[in-house]
Amino acid sequence: MRARRVALLSLALAWVAPISPLVATEPESQPLSDADEALLEFLGSLDAEFDSDGEDDDWVEFLASTDVKRAAAKAPPPAAPKPAPGGRND
Repeated sequence: MRARRVALLSLALAWVAPISPLVATEPESQPLSDADEALLEFLGSLDAEFDSDGEDDDWVEFLASTDVKRAAAKAPPPAAPKPAPGGRND
């Protein structure tokens, strides 16, 4: 039984060994295209806008003054509607 396991393991390694260098190599990085560079420049300009204008200062103050535990607490489910007179509940 042990000889069979060794044989199967050897056979599996013989199949995997030639493939492993192909899998382990990292793909070559490609230079950014013009579209990628334009997108990165646009996104960077948006970030710079918010940093310099201070527009997000109000948001930061709001978050600092908010009780997160209370805001995150689960609200009780709404009460079931009362049946209408006459037995219909539309």
